[in-house]
Amino acid sequence: MLWLAGWYPTNENPFAGDFIQRHFKAFYNSDKFEGSNESLHLIHLATNSNFRLREFWNVMKELKDENCEFAEFVIPVFQSKFILFKPVNFLWYYFVGIYVLSSYFRTHSTNYVHLHSADKVGYLATTFKELKGFNLYYTEHWAIFDNDAPDSYNQRNTWFRYYFKQVWEKTDLYVSISESMYQSMAKTYSEEREYIVVPNILDQVFEINIESKLIPTEEINVSNLRILHISNFEQRKNIPLIIEAFNEFQKHFPGATLTLVGGALESNNSLDLTSVFVYPKMPVQDLIPHYRNSDIFLMYSDSENAPCVITEALCYGLPVISNDVGSISEMLTAENGIVIKRNSENLTGFNHLFTALLEFTQKSQIFDKIEISKKAISQYGVNRVFKDFYWIK
Repeated sequence: MLWLAGWYPTNENPFAGDFIQRHFKAFYNSDKFEGSNESLHLIHLATNSNFRLREFWNVMKELKDENCEFAEFVIPVFQSKFILFKPVNFLWYYFVGIYVLSSYFRTHSTNYVHLHSADKVGYLATTFKELKGFNLYYTEHWAIFDNDAPDSYNQRNTWFRYYFKQVWEKTDLYVSISESMYQSMAKTYSEEREYIVVPNILDQVFEINIESKLIPTEEINVSNLRILHISNFEQRKNIPLIIEAFNEFQKHFPGATLTLVGGALESNNSLDLTSVFVYPKMPVQDLIPHYRNSDIFLMYSDSENAPCVITEALCYGLPVISNDVGSISEMLTAENGIVIKRNSENLTGFNHLFTALLEFTQKSQIFDKIEISKKAISQYGVNRVFKDFYWIK
């Protein structure tokens, strides 16, 4: 099987597409794959402005090795930073992609290709499907298929919409990370596909840590509530709004703290940062203390799909407060969190979050951290994914 990844961790960006790497490694380590006598390779064409020709040829030499049964091929594709070179970057990406995949198929045969995120590489997948006749499995993660997303699919350029539609039409099996993700894509293209659901999964670093050190069982102290948010701090994550809601909440509960992990606040931010602790982006193992030392996870994004951070928070037994976007309402129930419905109670701005935090203080004792953790691991742990990947032939 060949795994074509539109996003994937690279030396330049080790956090890009880590959710894809989790699925890939889980699949490779599954018992069903081990007994299938199949080879498994991953190819990611990594756009890179610091291109090194020797690195490219070294990877290509490995890719052409017909005796290689398993490998992750992260292949650098030079892209100029200058805006005037944008058309050249576009053509060069596809020229290199055609060369790479042609070289791969000359030395490797496969009946199955799993396209994991179609950004750019989707066109190559459909082109080679016509030439090689393999079965195409497809997984997408982008929230752009929800029309409420500010950068939604319908606002994209003609080429983008063309090749994404081609991918959908030529997909043999859609491997969706959630029910709502599938429904949003089927609605976008007005055409259904055969599909199964394989959710985003927990990084094994977290799973091993939870197994070795049990989740604490002490009751949540709402007077000193420890609130956690983790994201990339993009504008759609609404960090200022989260801080405003916390500032209002702290007037009622002065002992509360808010921890923000994943970026830096804008220098012109005039919000009150009393008891707000901000940390930069960090490796997964460094997130463990933040999950363990928090009482609740908070999110309020304009658009999401099925966030891995919610998966991680639940596996650590943290109740979650989030608004109802993407697949979040599939992940949260009355037993593990609070979902803020769209336009609920006619509130505006940070008042949605503030009201939800007050609601949490009234319900905090009904949340069982052990049960939240157990159920989440059964849903998002690696063993669950082993069982879900039944479609390998």
